[in-house]
Amino acid sequence: MFEKWMRVTLVVALSLSVAGLAAVNADEPKKEEMKEVKADEKKADDKKAEAEKKPMTSAEKMEAARKAAIKSRDRIRSTNQSKGAGKGARKGPQIPEPTVKLEPGQTPAIKFDTPIYDFGKVKGGTDVVHDFFFTNVGNGPLEVLKVKPGCGCTTAGEHDRVVQPGETGKIPIRMNTKKGAGKVTKPVTVYTNIPGTQSQVRLQITGELWQPFDTSPRNAAFGRLTPDKVEEGMVRKLTLTNNLDDKMTPGKISSTSENFKAEIKPIVEGKQYEVVVTLVPPLAKGNNTGIIKIESGIEGQGDIEIRAYAFLTSPIDVSPAELVLTDTRPSELTRKFYINNNGKEELEITNLKSTNEKLKLEISDLRGNKKIYQLVVTIPQDYVAPPQGDTISFNTNNESMKEVKIPVKTRAVNRTAPRATFTPPATKKE
Repeated sequence: MFEKWMRVTLVVALSLSVAGLAAVNADEPKKEEMKEVKADEKKADDKKAEAEKKPMTSAEKMEAARKAAIKSRDRIRSTNQSKGAGKGARKGPQIPEPTVKLEPGQTPAIKFDTPIYDFGKVKGGTDVVHDFFFTNVGNGPLEVLKVKPGCGCTTAGEHDRVVQPGETGKIPIRMNTKKGAGKVTKPVTVYTNIPGTQSQVRLQITGELWQPFDTSPRNAAFGRLTPDKVEEGMVRKLTLTNNLDDKMTPGKISSTSENFKAEIKPIVEGKQYEVVVTLVPPLAKGNNTGIIKIESGIEGQGDIEIRAYAFLTSPIDVSPAELVLTDTRPSELTRKFYINNNGKEELEITNLKSTNEKLKLEISDLRGNKKIYQLVVTIPQDYVAPPQGDTISFNTNNESMKEVKIPVKTRAVNRTAPRATFTPPATKKE
């Protein structure tokens, strides 16, 4: 019995030993395979490290710089868009999209011969004309997307749009010098298809202007006047200076408006004079303007012109003058209006109403002195104005403006689709 038990035990032990040896032998290929995988990974890492140490070729450097510039440009555009998304954000100039597609490795660059042009000293009334010449010093086609002068007196002519590498182009600029005197500097911004922060170039036209005749102050400005402040005989005094070598002998004085008349008195005969401009009522409501013309008496010189203006307010004015709504609204809105009493007497407002009962009206005396009122209009989301619009109105105790009306208008929101961009087909390389 004992011998039988020993034989069984021996057989089981031998079986387990064989199974264990088989398992060990089965794991051997897996271990070898893992060693090979690790060796391949090490070779790949070594190869990558060696490639990183190896210096880049010129073409690889240009391509890396191009990609970095594009990323920088996109980051700047994204930042500007996020800044400009807020309410009341200042809008920049509308820059057209490039029509030229840059191939990988292509980066245009622009260099101006003279980015600053000094025209010296010129007589007012003589236009300053200058051509800014530039060269594409990059290796891709350069496209001038927009040329934007800094003020209305400066204009850009027809300029070269697309300039190939190594070629030159020009941007003609003209500056009107009819107005202004002394040192002047006018900026001109050039927008290009160059990726990144180098896409804009700032040019300048600078110099000194002198006018044959100067007036100080430049205009006869009576400013904003209320009806009770318009008085017979209101005047503005100006000093007229002759900058020419010839002495002037003032001749006829005229005005394009009956509301302004002028007379001239010598300070230094032939060189300096006092011009007295008088306001002549009655004035029309709103802007009143006129041009005072004085004959200089110097051969070859035209009339000396002095602008005169005055703004007459209504006895009662409302700001804003009308309520303009979009045809769709996401929720209920409120709009505020300010009613100003420009007269001497206290203003009484009664019978406040609207032609549409959906518009809720609330009025209050802001300072408690019956000079400035605030009108709050609540517009529900479902309000729809009729084609002819609605009206908010109220009565006053002012005899010249017994009833005041505020028009209510609706304008449609522009829902035009975004403009499609055009990419010209790539040219075949020969």
